[in-house]
Amino acid sequence: VDSFADIHAALSSGLQEMHLPRHSLEAVKGMVGHGMRNLVRQALPENSSAELEDELIQRTLHHYGLHPYRFTKPFPGIPELCQKIA
Repeated sequence: VDSFADIHAALSSGLQEMHLPRHSLEAVKGMVGHGMRNLVRQALPENSSAELEDELIQRTLHHYGLHPYRFTKPFPGIPELCQKIA
């Protein structure tokens, strides 16, 4: 499934709460794929502390837990493929 928009929304909410700059969906797509800590390291300003990373991780996970699939959808063609193999 394509969950980038929900990850982006959760990360953006955490950054906004911390009064930090947010990133575009396209930028966040490029940050995803190597774990949560790597995601927040890339999202935070350079040379941010481990404590700031931990705070953003907690805030992002909190928001993602509240809305894990608000925008998530199957990638194009997946529903049709599932119907064919069912």
